[in-house]
Amino acid sequence: MSGKNELRIVKDGQYGAENPDVKGGWDGMVGELVRKEADIAIASMTITSERERVIDFSKPFMSLGISIMIKRPVKQKPGVEGI
Repeated sequence: MSGKNELRIVKDGQYGAENPDVKGGWDGMVGELVRKEADIAIASMTITSERERVIDFSKPFMSLGISIMIKRPVKQKPGVEGI
């Protein structure tokens, strides 16, 4: 072991999906791990059962979820208008 580490962006810029046209059957970061081209991958990646079949995930340390934002409604005085 040389003791030298290299940080780099995944070659194809993808997270990783099953792809029968690629060696190892996966592209992206998952593919590089499967093919042993990388020792570790760090990303905000969705944990799916398909990915869990071929790689191990650490325990998630942050959960953000999805938020929906809308304009705050304008408050109106109760009563009948136009009289």
